[in-house]
Amino acid sequence: MSRESLEEKFQRLAGIVGKKATRPHMSLSKKLELYGLWNQVMHGPNKRPQPSRMNPVAYAKWKAYKNYEHLSKEEAMKKFNEIAEKAMASSKL
Repeated sequence: MSRESLEEKFQRLAGIVGKKATRPHMSLSKKLELYGLWNQVMHGPNKRPQPSRMNPVAYAKWKAYKNYEHLSKEEAMKKFNEIAEKAMASSKL
């Protein structure tokens, strides 16, 4: 049996935590962390213009993504995997 690669694990966990049935069991802060890390992995550093704070949802997502722009793709995957596994374990998903 072969070990799951970092990217395979990321894809598997992203599929699990991305499902609507999973999300109610996670805190908003964890959802935002995972959102930011997922975007860093998939799109690289955040180049989007900062949205207005008058739009709190867009601003929170932008900030979550911006928080991880210093990480490489591999570092972001590792961090995503760690947070997703902990969130799933504590939520018993």
